[in-house]
Amino acid sequence: ELAKERQRSADAAASSQQQQRVMETSAQQQQRVVEQQRSLMETRVRRAEEERDEAARRGKELAAKLEAAGDEVAGLREAVQQGREEREEVEGKGKGDRERVQELSGESEALRTKVEELKEEVVKVGGACARRA
Repeated sequence: ELAKERQRSADAAASSQQQQRVMETSAQQQQRVVEQQRSLMETRVRRAEEERDEAARRGKELAAKLEAAGDEVAGLREAVQQGREEREEVEGKGKGDRERVQELSGESEALRTKVEELKEEVVKVGGACARRA
């Protein structure tokens, strides 16, 4: 009976040790799983931070390009406005020039008429002088 008791006690101790090993093994496995999950999460966080940084960098580049394009558009608008003003000025001068040409044409025609009248008068005066002589 003592031998049976010792055997049960030894079996219980062996079972207890086996349970202890199983629990230790299970705890180690859980610890490895937790470590793997932590490592995976750290990797995901690092990648997300890298993607965020890259997106921020691209955003800054695009903002700079947009600003440059806005400056270029403003310059082009200014050039277009200046071109319009110059065209209007030239058209205004052209209109004034056309009006002046018409005025001068009228004056020229009046002078031609006056010259013709003076020629006729010279002929008359010349004829009168010739008759007196």
